[in-house]
Amino acid sequence: MIYTKGKVAYNFTLFKEMPEFNALYQLLNVKTKTLYSEKFSIHVIDLSRIDLATEEDLHYGIDRWAKLFKTKTWEDLRMITKNNETMQKAADSLYQLNSDAVARQCAQSRADAAYWETIKNNKLRYLEEANSQLTQTIDQQASRIDQQASQIDQQTWQINQQASRIAELEAALAKQNK
Repeated sequence: MIYTKGKVAYNFTLFKEMPEFNALYQLLNVKTKTLYSEKFSIHVIDLSRIDLATEEDLHYGIDRWAKLFKTKTWEDLRMITKNNETMQKAADSLYQLNSDAVARQCAQSRADAAYWETIKNNKLRYLEEANSQLTQTIDQQASRIDQQASQIDQQTWQINQQASRIAELEAALAKQNK
C-alpha cells in the first residue's frame, strides 16, 4: 500500500551544509547499525535544488516532476507535461481542482470557518478567563464589604452603648445638681 496523504514542507532544505535534490532516509538502530526495514523509507525532494539532480533522477524524470510542482503558469505546466501522459493527467487534475469555482469556494469557506472558529474560541477563552478573574475580584471585595459592614455594626453598637451611658451619666449629674 502506498501512503499518499503525507504533509508537504515547502522551501525547506533539510541539511544546508549537504544539499541534495533527491534524498532517501531510512530508519536505523543507532547501537547496532541495523536497518529497520528496506520497505520503510522517506524520500525528500528539495524543489529548490533541481540543479543537483543525478543521472538517475534525470533518467526517472524526477527533475521534471519537481519542475511541474514549481511552475507558476498554466503555459509552463503544459510545456513541462507535453509528451508525458501521466504528467498531463496530473496537470489536468491540478487544473480542474484549481479552476472549479465551487470547489475553490467550498475550500475557502472551510478555511474561513476554521479561522473564525479559532478566533471565536480564543475570544471565548479570553472572556472566560477575564470573567473568572473578575468573579474572584468581586468575591474578594464582597468579603471585604461584609467584614467592613460587620465592623460598622459593631462600632454602631458601641456608639449606642456609649451614648446610652452618657445619657445615664448626664441624668445622674442633673439629679445631683438639683
